Amino acid sequence: RVCTCGWIAAPNSKMAGAGKGIPDIDALGFVKFFPLFVLTPIIVSGAGGAIAWYVYTRGGQTELFDRNIAKLAENEQGYVHLAAALFNFTVYWANNYPGLYKAMVMRFTSGNLRANMMIYKQSGAGAGAAGYVLLETE
Repeated sequence: RVCTCGWIAAPNSKMAGAGKGIPDIDALGFVKFFPLFVLTPIIVSGAGGAIAWYVYTRGGQTELFDRNIAKLAENEQGYVHLAAALFNFTVYWANNYPGLYKAMVMRFTSGNLRANMMIYKQSGAGAGAAGYVLLETE
């Protein structure tokens, strides 16, 4: 069976050597990973904001911080910081979006198997003895 994302789950496959170590596709894997995918940037940004607020209010240099913030507003540099935050979110999205689909094939309990970027399978008659392994692309 082939997942829509291009990875293969082969336990029920009729190909020789298929099904060793790769579980069936978990249709709810996407749903299980989604809360983690959404909440991680919110929690991390909230923690960073809380630390910044604590340093601002308890750091003892509030006037210096206010002057620096005023300089940012005066020179219209606030957009630079907004762009950095949006870039940070974009990088997070690009790095973690494939994890939504990867969770359908590999479980959170798969251990070091989750570190693999590709799914390989044995192919052909006598593949186990000959050691033929192919990268599944469809």
